[in-house]
This record gives sequence, structure tokens and C-alpha cells, in this order.
Amino acid sequence: MEKIWKLVWLSVVALPFMFTECSSYPLAGTEWINEDEGFRKLTFEEKEFSYYGDKVHSIGAYSYDPPFITFITIHEGTQQIEKLLGTVKGKELKFGEIIYIKK
Repeated sequence: MEKIWKLVWLSVVALPFMFTECSSYPLAGTEWINEDEGFRKLTFEEKEFSYYGDKVHSIGAYSYDPPFITFITIHEGTQQIEKLLGTVKGKELKFGEIIYIKK
């Protein structure tokens, strides 16, 4: 039941992002991989993303205003809403020093 409430809360928080995006979704259907320190994968749908790490899986909403990407998710440990910012340039998606490569 707790997971359902997290998803409902995340949906409410993500609504502003859903209505401010453009009508096309250039990241939808893409997969991005980072293998620098273990295996990490980001996959994108129209307005949602999934993150798969070695021991962590999370989902959330994203907004993409090239080249900037904003992720909204609930931190698994703290149960707090987390906002992450990154950039996309060509086949690279960067969060600070972490770089994902588009597959």
C-alpha cells in the first residue's frame, strides 16, 4: 500500500512537468548505460523514466528541455522527493561526473 501512495504522490508532483513539455518526446524509447562503477541503466518512456542499478530500481517523471533534463523521483532510503538535473549532448547524458551513453 505504501508503494501505491508513493506513486500517487509522485504523479501529483510530476503534473507540472507533464503539462510544460513539448508535444514530442525525443527520449521516449531510448536506453542509456553507465558501467563505470557497476551497471546502471536509464530507460525513457514519454513522460516517465526507470533507473536500474546494481541494487536499486526507481521510477519517476522527467522533463526534457534540450539540452537540460530534470528528473523527479522518490528517494528509496529517505522517502523524500528528489530532483536531479543533467544535460544531454549527442549520445551522452551527464549528471555531474556520471556519464551515461545512449544505446
